[in-house]
Amino acid sequence: MTAKRAVSLGAGEIVLNSIDADGTKAGFDLEITRRISERLGVPVVASGGAGTLMARAVTCSSPPSATRRAMVDPLGSRSIFGPSFDNFAADPAFCDALGGKRAIAPPRARSTIAAPVLFITGDLDDRTPVGNDVVLAKEFSNSVSLIVANGGHELLPDRDVRAVVVDFLAGRDVRGRVLKDDPPRFLSIDEAKQPPRRRGQ
Repeated sequence: MTAKRAVSLGAGEIVLNSIDADGTKAGFDLEITRRISERLGVPVVASGGAGTLMARAVTCSSPPSATRRAMVDPLGSRSIFGPSFDNFAADPAFCDALGGKRAIAPPRARSTIAAPVLFITGDLDDRTPVGNDVVLAKEFSNSVSLIVANGGHELLPDRDVRAVVVDFLAGRDVRGRVLKDDPPRFLSIDEAKQPPRRRGQ
């Protein structure tokens, strides 16, 4: 679905994720974000490529709602990884230190959006934890949520995830699909203390 069509169906905000920049920390694709923002007339949130203080300032200008923070913050305290840096980057104290003004959240759509939408979340994702889809799904009358067991934040490289996305975009029903990654392997304390080995050594 195009952003223009989403707006015509009632979307009050677009999250534009530059997949090719996601995880690179090379910065947002500001040119495409600007062009889409100018054409649509609704707020456009840049995503994918954050890594500079400017990118964090953009995050601060459109902070998560208090409801979302109340849902996400306790998850970080239970995670073996601790809270995500992304959570600190949206913290009021951090944002105040960067300066600038906070945006006022746009009003929610008056009615649900009829466009079909697919939410895929990894149960080990510290950036977009399981449960975010429940909050967002309230805005859509035709949503499907799938959870990837042992899945982290970057799920598109997974062949099974890509297959589900292709099936969904082709109009096939993907409800109830089971998605599972291999469990992560963590080093023991003794292994972690060893100097890194190069191949062939």
